[in-house]
Amino acid sequence: MSKRKVTEVSQPEISAPSSRDILELFACDHDAKTLRNIFIRTLQQSNSAALDNLLTAMEAAGFDFSSTRAVFALPKSMHCVRCHETYDPRKNTKTSCTTEHVSPEIRKQKTSRGYYMYHYSCCGEEVPGDDEEPEMGFCFVGKHTTNRTEVDYSSNNVISCEKSEVCDFGDRGTDGSGEENDTGSDVVEVEGPNKDSRSIKRQRSN
Repeated sequence: MSKRKVTEVSQPEISAPSSRDILELFACDHDAKTLRNIFIRTLQQSNSAALDNLLTAMEAAGFDFSSTRAVFALPKSMHCVRCHETYDPRKNTKTSCTTEHVSPEIRKQKTSRGYYMYHYSCCGEEVPGDDEEPEMGFCFVGKHTTNRTEVDYSSNNVISCEKSEVCDFGDRGTDGSGEENDTGSDVVEVEGPNKDSRSIKRQRSN
């Protein structure tokens, strides 16, 4: 009986993946929120030397951190010309600044689905609802700003520093050029003869 010759089948050679291949596949396998969480967790768990190497490598790969570095040159306490709150630019996120709707006007006529239509005069938004007023939403959700050109002052619930009764900064925002706007006067609280607080304007000396 003749012996059958066994032919060995060679396995295809598998080349080692490149760094680009690994990073690209890793990015494609995760959504943006998961990638962010992984990145933040890695930053919290890594030592300073590893983070220095990571930052250097990312900049060498083309990541631009110039705007991020510029934030650390800003004062830690800044004034938002939209909501008039004081904020730290290092902690200024996409949900830090909010402007609530004012109470809506109720459109008595019902929609085709049998709902009332609630109209917010502050921003023009219309929300369908039932007999109960919908939960108060927001005209704006975003980052704080010192740039007045980024703010829509046309709505009746977003007012400038000059007109705000809670703002002590005057109109100190920028006009987009980086230059501060100065109204030329401060509002100062003083005690009147009857001990009631009153406001006066004091001209600034140039």
